[in-house]
Amino acid sequence: MSESQTWTAIERAREVQTLWYLRSDLFAEISAINGGEVASLTVEKITEMFRGLVPQNQMGGRKRSRSF
Repeated sequence: MSESQTWTAIERAREVQTLWYLRSDLFAEISAINGGEVASLTVEKITEMFRGLVPQNQMGGRKRSRSF
């Protein structure tokens, strides 16, 4: 999906599930411009906004830091 197609799809989304599945396209767009690390951090923040809106089994696990 091209950048303009991604943004158009996000703007036209009518359901939370649609936005949920567009995260991968958004990641690709951010990654192409700012690199994978920035894209990962950005999409991770956006993903948290879906907590409680999509089924928990789709959310996956939260990243946990270990203390040694």
